[in-house]
Amino acid sequence: MRSIWRKYMFAFIAAPIALVFLTVTWFYNKTLSVVELIALIALCFGYVLYISVKDVRIVSKLKAVSSQLDVKTTATLQGVPFLCVAFDEMGEVFWFNDSFAEAFFKNGKSLSKDISDILGTQILEIISEKTDQIKAHNGRQYSVYCVTANDKNDKQFYVLYLVDNTQLKQIEEKYYDTRPYAVLVTVDTVDEIRQNFKDSECGAIFGRIEEIVDNWASKFGCVSKKLSTGRFFVIAEEKSLRAMKEDKFKILEYVRSLSYADKKVNATLSVGIGKEKTFTESNDAAKAAVEMAQSRGGDQVAIKEGNDYTFFGGVSAGPERSNKVRTRIVATSFSELIAGCDNVIVMGHRYADLDAFGSAMGVMSIVRSLKKPVSIVTNKETALALPLIKKAEQAGLGEYLISPEKAKYMLSHNTLLVVVDTHKPYFTECPELLETANRIVVIDHHRKSVNHIQNAVLFFHAAYASSTCEMVTELAQYIGSSSFVDSLTAEALLSGIMLDTRSFILHTGVRTFEAAAYLKSRGADMVEVKKLFSNDMGVYKYRNQIIDSAFTYNGCAISIADMKVDDIRLITSQAADELLNIDGVKASFVIFEVDGLVCISTRSFGEMNVQVVMEKFGGGGHRTMAAAQIENTTVSEVLEKLKKEIDNYFAEA
Repeated sequence: MRSIWRKYMFAFIAAPIALVFLTVTWFYNKTLSVVELIALIALCFGYVLYISVKDVRIVSKLKAVSSQLDVKTTATLQGVPFLCVAFDEMGEVFWFNDSFAEAFFKNGKSLSKDISDILGTQILEIISEKTDQIKAHNGRQYSVYCVTANDKNDKQFYVLYLVDNTQLKQIEEKYYDTRPYAVLVTVDTVDEIRQNFKDSECGAIFGRIEEIVDNWASKFGCVSKKLSTGRFFVIAEEKSLRAMKEDKFKILEYVRSLSYADKKVNATLSVGIGKEKTFTESNDAAKAAVEMAQSRGGDQVAIKEGNDYTFFGGVSAGPERSNKVRTRIVATSFSELIAGCDNVIVMGHRYADLDAFGSAMGVMSIVRSLKKPVSIVTNKETALALPLIKKAEQAGLGEYLISPEKAKYMLSHNTLLVVVDTHKPYFTECPELLETANRIVVIDHHRKSVNHIQNAVLFFHAAYASSTCEMVTELAQYIGSSSFVDSLTAEALLSGIMLDTRSFILHTGVRTFEAAAYLKSRGADMVEVKKLFSNDMGVYKYRNQIIDSAFTYNGCAISIADMKVDDIRLITSQAADELLNIDGVKASFVIFEVDGLVCISTRSFGEMNVQVVMEKFGGGGHRTMAAAQIENTTVSEVLEKLKKEIDNYFAEA
């Protein structure tokens, strides 16, 4: 009876209504009533004929299904231990077995139903890809398989098989949730704590840090083990890592805010997490991750999965290292590499500034003192340090400055390539040199990024340094006699330090002033250095125009430089510096467009880590100075994304 009702439901409803109207019409117009009766009979006959034809079509499709699956009757389909449903090219369902009806039609839905309404629109992707997919319904999970068939009229239709593998999926989820991963936790400021506190106090402080690590690990169901003072090993599961991410790794904040006897400890952690297929690989990845976190200034979490890194934290400044033992060791290795090569090529980053070119001149002086041929790769058309380049040429050093094209011909099998003030391959003055050079040395102070130069034989990286010029100055003091550092080289190195520290205001430490004092003793003239920062009247006007159009957003000054000038990069960087002088501004961002790219030049006083923000745009830099270049976008799109990233930064910080 239910089947008959569903099949002839329209007739059962429409016929009585039509009879009522027919009866009423009989009293007013008998002729019209007879016409209505004939029409009603014709409609009923046509409806029954339509249903009969449809039944024949369904039977035809069922036979085709049976033939396609090599079964003789639909009873076999009813008895299979999985769900079956058949539908035509229009997506109309014309048959399904009892198991499918029980799973999807518990509320008595109509047989005539669109397949996308039942299983969702993604079912079309399953049909096109012909691969098994997962469909969740009422707490159950099914693997869906699709085959095609043709009826006697060669019209194509589809048959889906849904295999209930909920238990297998639950086992799979549990397997991945309980995958063990390695976590290394290190205290960045062990030496600083020992210098600032007594031995008895250090014991209490490190004991408090150990307690914080243990409580944090226990909170997420992990196992922790102390390896040594300030170093811990934690075994975590996948589900634990997800919970840690949701918690935003608040252990960094707990340690950062630690105090002892009302005195701030200034302790920070670097956490490295390795997520690989085997536990051994995870352990190696965790070591690489914690090294990456420390090279970026510490106070952050680095998760390494394959070749990809994910970072959390990094809102505080990296601790300054007062010990120069590592610098002395690097200087020894560097001098040995120079002595064993035929010639040296020094290369900075594109749009070379005073720090890049100044440090290159410092390396050139070191190499010349060791009696080796040396050249500096320079692109005068794009360089921002043009006053220093001209001064070097006037001093007779023009023969040492070569173009990127000439550098390619000078590079030999035994050439030492020295990269300064950057560690990103694509941002160097001539990336092709990195592909063919056999020995590469990198000297840089920017926070280490994921896509750094991988094949360097010597990677001298110090995120705590104010500038690359500071690092090169320290190296010069440990390589041979310091007499090779003449007044011009000293002024070049000092100009780079002054540029990156805003004239000794930001990111300066004891070693910064020691390097400046050494350069002063080598004949650096502050007046001559100041002249390297001089600009013409046009630069001042454009810079003031950018400053005048700035607006504030969430404590940051933002300006859009809508102008086409040759020195746009220099102008925007200076404008970003000037915007920091506005009261209440934590960071400044200047957006401009050049050579089809949308660029951002940003500065801060250190309260906001602009390097973290620029990484969201594929850029990088330093805590107080960073930049980014974005392809295939517009200024308005970059502005909107910048606002979101600023909000996200302060929300997480």
